[in-house]
Amino acid sequence: MWIYIIILVVFFVIVVLKLIHFAVKKKGLQKFKDLNAYKKRLDIKYEKIPDNREVIYYSNGPLNIYFDPSNQNIYKGSTIDVPVYMANDEKAKKVGAGWLYLYIFIAILSFIVMALSIACFTANKIDESLLSFMNYDWLETVKNILINEYFLVSIVLFFLLTILFIAFNVAYRKLFIFFVPIYVDTINNQNFVKAMQPIYIKLN
Repeated sequence: MWIYIIILVVFFVIVVLKLIHFAVKKKGLQKFKDLNAYKKRLDIKYEKIPDNREVIYYSNGPLNIYFDPSNQNIYKGSTIDVPVYMANDEKAKKVGAGWLYLYIFIAILSFIVMALSIACFTANKIDESLLSFMNYDWLETVKNILINEYFLVSIVLFFLLTILFIAFNVAYRKLFIFFVPIYVDTINNQNFVKAMQPIYIKLN
């Protein structure tokens, strides 16, 4: 009985940890903590905009200078390149795709093993002679594993875990795609603000 308890405890611990991991990832998206992850999934181009940056003169000591704040002809008429990010649906859809394919592969593999285990376990319960063809060489070891109750329970729970991981992966990818336009606006606004930082000129 204690083996079943250990198996179930491990199962629920993994489920809880996955739930926490998903909640943290979701919160990270909502709080705009994944800017770099989005930048990798967006297209980028550079646009020229008028250089309307403010010019600020400063000095480390007291100076008597004449400064006309309206006279900034040296900067007027010039332009600066500002990076502009644009949504790319194909790139966005690829986020987490590698993990999804891995989970699906593991799920299919575990389902096959689970089906074999259920079939062998059932056949052995009905009539042990049904599995007599497996009573030699390495097949006997495989049979003993497949008909083991603890293994059967473990593989069933493991299969359920793979389904759970696939569900969380799909949910996260949908969230990621949903936030693409919001992140695009946020990143572009940040780039514009950064590009428009004042020009500081030190006076000696």
